[in-house]
Amino acid sequence: MNNKKISQKEFNRALKLTLLGGSSFTIWFSVASPQPIFNVFFTNYLGATSSQLGILIGIVQLATLFNLLSILIYGKIKTRKAYLVTCHLIHRLLGVLLAVSSFYMARTGDNRGVIKLIFVGSAISWILASSSGAGWWSWMADLIPDNIRATFFGQRSSVMNIVNIIWFMGVSVLLDTWTSVNVFIVYGVIFSIASIGGLADIIMIAFIVEPEQKEREKLTLEHFLEPLKDRNFIIFSIGVGVSVFAVNVFAPFTSPYITAKDTIGAPNTWLGIMFVISQLTWILVSPSWGLIMDKFGRKPVLMIGCLSTFANLFYFILSPTNYTFILPVIALSSGLLAPALWDGINQMMLSLTPDKNRTAFVAWNMTIVGLVSAGGPILEGY
Repeated sequence: MNNKKISQKEFNRALKLTLLGGSSFTIWFSVASPQPIFNVFFTNYLGATSSQLGILIGIVQLATLFNLLSILIYGKIKTRKAYLVTCHLIHRLLGVLLAVSSFYMARTGDNRGVIKLIFVGSAISWILASSSGAGWWSWMADLIPDNIRATFFGQRSSVMNIVNIIWFMGVSVLLDTWTSVNVFIVYGVIFSIASIGGLADIIMIAFIVEPEQKEREKLTLEHFLEPLKDRNFIIFSIGVGVSVFAVNVFAPFTSPYITAKDTIGAPNTWLGIMFVISQLTWILVSPSWGLIMDKFGRKPVLMIGCLSTFANLFYFILSPTNYTFILPVIALSSGLLAPALWDGINQMMLSLTPDKNRTAFVAWNMTIVGLVSAGGPILEGY
């Protein structure tokens, strides 16, 4: 543990709450953020265009600029918890907005204003998340020792994905089988359950012990700009941004493309099948990637993970006659390498941040990655 004032009992409880909270969070994130379920809802049912989806995802990425605001805020407050919990409670209300919008559509069938409302709500939600999210990562870095952090988060990732498999597959099957009910009522129920999960996560975070920072981060211009003087940190952040850019060019649009009747025309259940294949593979390999990172370092694992984007090349040969063969190959490839990419990014980022001024480093990393990658979904949408 990084702080002698935290008892072993408090530390163990913090790990359990972090694990449970992550599982609860994934119920919210997998449907209330620009992921397959939301993207299909937004385009195929709500009637948004691909360019609107691209702009929405671009707005979410550009909201990472507000990570810089977190440097100023965390430099003035004594603890991270109160501000983080407040911002993220409001952030998770985006799920409630989506639920209300769905029930409104079921009643009226009028999407005028609904798409704009989701744009505004998403912008506010992700701005709040970005302006406070760096505090979470610096909090976890202070709480969990470096020599076990990657292993713990690898295990946490596996548990989250077990929950995600059950939830995502259930949602996909529900959308295909509950056809006697207005589809917007089905989505309204889904978003309502997601809202409960998202809010429960933040409530659990409120009960996690927060270590005292060894030295309170002072709010100065030098403190604010220090990460920009670290060459390795800047190269890493830009490199990650390019990788996420490559992911965002394809990923947000594949689910609507797979399920749309005028393209591939696969049932929604196939999104669930792909998800089960990729996430089961993720669960099996993620702890191993964590162990490899703790033993051999973060960089080799992250470099291998970057190869996961090559799985998107299979979409060029995807057709209505071969999707039953190609989609499982894409899902399996993603499940093998994606944990190395995403877990590697987070763990290497924490390894590159110093104990002092960690919040500023984390905030700049998220900002640079968001700015570099924001053009991906906008470019593909058009």
